[in-house]
Amino acid sequence: MIDSYIVSLVSKKLDVNEKNAMMALRLLEEGGTIPFVSRYRKEETGGLTDIEISNIVKEYKSIGNFVARQNTILKEIESQGKLDDELRQKILNAKTLAELEDIYLPYKPKKSTRGSKAKAAGLDVLAKLIVEDKDADFASFIKNDTPYNTVDKVKQGALDIIAEDISSDADIRAYIKKLMEEYGLIKTTLINEEKDPQKKYHLFYDGQYSIKTIKTHQFLGINRASNEEVIKYKFIYDEDNILNHIYNAYFKNNKRYVDMLKETVRDSFSRLIEPSISNYLSSSLFEKSEEDSLKSFESSLNDILMKSPYKAKSILGFDPGYSHGCKICIIDGNGNVLYHGVIKPTISENAMLKEAPGFIELLKRFNVEIIALGNGTATREAEDFIRLCLKEVEGCTYEIVSEDGASIYSVTDVAVNEFPNLDPNLRSSISIARRLLDPLAELVKVDPSGLGVGQYQHDLDKKKLQEHLSNVVFKTVNDVGVNVNTASTSLLSYVSGINKTIATNIVEHIKKSGDIKNRKELLKVKGFGAKAFENAAGFLRIDGNEPLDITSIHPESYEKTYQILSKLNLKYPDDIASIKELSVNEFINAAKALNISSVLAEDIYKELVKETRDPRGEAIKFERNNKYRSIEDLVPGIILSGVISNITDFGCFVDIGVHVSGLVHISQIANAYVSKDKIRDFIKIGQVVKVKVIEVDVKRQRINLSIKDAN
Repeated sequence: MIDSYIVSLVSKKLDVNEKNAMMALRLLEEGGTIPFVSRYRKEETGGLTDIEISNIVKEYKSIGNFVARQNTILKEIESQGKLDDELRQKILNAKTLAELEDIYLPYKPKKSTRGSKAKAAGLDVLAKLIVEDKDADFASFIKNDTPYNTVDKVKQGALDIIAEDISSDADIRAYIKKLMEEYGLIKTTLINEEKDPQKKYHLFYDGQYSIKTIKTHQFLGINRASNEEVIKYKFIYDEDNILNHIYNAYFKNNKRYVDMLKETVRDSFSRLIEPSISNYLSSSLFEKSEEDSLKSFESSLNDILMKSPYKAKSILGFDPGYSHGCKICIIDGNGNVLYHGVIKPTISENAMLKEAPGFIELLKRFNVEIIALGNGTATREAEDFIRLCLKEVEGCTYEIVSEDGASIYSVTDVAVNEFPNLDPNLRSSISIARRLLDPLAELVKVDPSGLGVGQYQHDLDKKKLQEHLSNVVFKTVNDVGVNVNTASTSLLSYVSGINKTIATNIVEHIKKSGDIKNRKELLKVKGFGAKAFENAAGFLRIDGNEPLDITSIHPESYEKTYQILSKLNLKYPDDIASIKELSVNEFINAAKALNISSVLAEDIYKELVKETRDPRGEAIKFERNNKYRSIEDLVPGIILSGVISNITDFGCFVDIGVHVSGLVHISQIANAYVSKDKIRDFIKIGQVVKVKVIEVDVKRQRINLSIKDAN
């Protein structure tokens, strides 16, 4: 049951129509998937996109948990008989979980503390006298059969109560948090340089950063360096300002106990408040950094998966190595393996010359159009060998392909089922080749966290990272669409409405009965029921006996599609040229005459006239510059081409063919100002760019590049 109150809060926070948000959630509750609802239920949801619906789901869960916590706290305080209207309103007005917990702190059941022990001994009466600046006979509170058997111990017990009351004050905590978040600093100190032999964290050895402006990658770097005991860090703040604020808030007019209370304020802050606030700041900074990183990783993974496929009829996969040789395979345009074997050209120059004739003959025999070279061990030597051979082969080139996750894939059940009789290294070479043919179809076989999506990904919550990255794969697969007759179980399992069991059943059905001829036949697959069909059909492509099955038009709209075309005296696909000559308004007007929705008609029209079914386009072959082979060949001022291999908050890394990716700082991407939030408006992973070498550090294997100065 969808809670309308929570939906109203969600709609206000996200600035979306409440009715549309409610409808989207109801459709999901009824078993619809986000891709299905966003694409095929636009009229009901007001055209909410898949991203908007995902955000609604996320916020509904988050706000729902927050409201549940509010209600729990209200009930707990009410059971104590301490809930008045002012406190109730304060709880209901809380904006964050941290603020809510601070309000609840004074009423939260506590373990035994110095203050609680003093209260149990009746010293809360004395504490009240001190706070109210009244005369107090400390000796009268002495109890010989308790720890409070002297004046000093009685006095300290009362002050312990006051210190804990101060530390539980939500307004005090809110003030300190705001002050530290606005003006506080993070100070780092080197404690063990030996634990950082490669000087990965040298930038954080002895530094100072503003809490307010520290970058995501900086805090994650500091956090990791701290966890590895290379450095330690602490928060710096204006302690005098904080202590004065607390004292004035509580004891501004106190005359009798000034010195005593000032020391109590200091004790409360240093012993109780500051450690708690420091933990809060560390957690808050990590959560923000984690959230920013997850967004960056999502975008990077999307770029990787959406990389354009090569429309080649023959591709050679080359997994380089030394003593155990280089594993090679050749696949056709459908990913079928035509050849596999092992060669050893990387051991020496003689070995290279010895293996060249056979390799050249192989390239010619299978008319190889492009070589996919893995970027692992011995890539440099393998590249020399490939360049030597390509001098004798016309029309063939090569591309260096990321091996991230290939070795992981090669030993999975998926790989074993595909190639049960092959060595894992040979499976890797096949995966490398297929990554050029169709990156998305191949990379879905790998755990998305293994695809090298960004810095510090292993510092993040594994479950949260997996969830976010899996959502990207799910979205991407459904945006692109899947050819049901050629897809793997891995790819099919990411299709809207299809789980791993149904995906396996589809593949087995095709093996047993042959290609599926139309979308209706999907209902013959074991476990593929009406709901699965509703959610999945529009995302599965079938080049069979129903022309519309190759489009993303849903089968539920086929009849209406043909009615509109009939009204226009047109047939699909016979009259596709004439359909393209129509304007969208002409198509919509024909639909209106049939009482068919304009929204649906526009979607049908756009799908019918699409130039290509694949939104990724076709890859452009990138020719590498043979002149620059290693970092030693580079000098400042050189301009060359490269491929963007990764994007971070502080810039991007570009593969320029020297086995060390160069860094383009965010300030060097464009002549315009580029913020971390807008960086992907200027660049994408896989994009070919011209770069200018700014600085080369051979010793530390670092290259600084500029895109803006190269154009």
